[in-house]
Amino acid sequence: RLSERVMLGLRLREGFDVESASRELDLDVRELLSTHIATLVRQNCLIDEGDVLRLPPEVVPVADAIAAKLLP
Repeated sequence: RLSERVMLGLRLREGFDVESASRELDLDVRELLSTHIATLVRQNCLIDEGDVLRLPPEVVPVADAIAAKLLP
């Protein structure tokens, strides 16, 4: 279920709501994905806005590839 949430969430303008997913899936999504989040942020492939992760406009065409890299 997490992979589906990430894939769908990153495609949305609103982004992927990490906190909402954590509550609904009853797990610490930020902790689980922290290494991947940090790597993708450093590579300018992901914007970390605290509770929400978004894609920069220039990587939207490769959203599925970014989502795959985000998942453990």
